[in-house]
Amino acid sequence: MSYLITKLPDGDVSLGNQNGEYVSLSDSISDYATGGYPIIDGEQYNANGALTINCDLWRVLTALPVGGQSGYQPVWNPTTKKLQMFSSAGTEVSANTDLSPYTFYLLLVGY
Repeated sequence: MSYLITKLPDGDVSLGNQNGEYVSLSDSISDYATGGYPIIDGEQYNANGALTINCDLWRVLTALPVGGQSGYQPVWNPTTKKLQMFSSAGTEVSANTDLSPYTFYLLLVGY
């Protein structure tokens, strides 16, 4: 699975006792894996140093889609800590779906 999460300029958001991080997610050609994209926070890295952190939060509580998502619906799975992509029909997109033409914008919320 090859995907990139990029923090956007001025992407830090204060949400009272929680923090937000405005990011973009882009995928490589035909590389969506069933179950979604792992969002690796500091807490997961602390538990498994073999992982690579891809956000600046200690613990991600949720990921909120921001703006239009080209007919796809990103959904945060708190159990697996992955961002799953669903089609407009309400089903998870199948493995190897080509999402490379799209960039998804998200607000990661946590602390």
